[in-house]
Amino acid sequence: MKNIVCISNLDNKSTSHYSLNSWKVWCNKHNIEMFILDQNITSNPEADKFFIFDILEDQDIDYEQILLTNNLTIINPNTPNIFNITDKKISGVMY
Repeated sequence: MKNIVCISNLDNKSTSHYSLNSWKVWCNKHNIEMFILDQNITSNPEADKFFIFDILEDQDIDYEQILLTNNLTIINPNTPNIFNITDKKISGVMY
């Protein structure tokens, strides 16, 4: 199974390319799949992220760990592989 970075790209689309490009570089560097949530499920984009498990299951995407973020984050390409420090336990940050 693989690790996946899921990025909510439902708001702030005019500047999202900065975020998406930074995550693309980081994911490629660490051989991690990037999944972009870019279609609304509900009328509230902030609530849509809570459906990520259902979305991945509906698309038959198997995963070991998920990092869920939004398109306002920019990751430094030299950031270590975050999945290596979670001990495969639930970890979280608020954005």
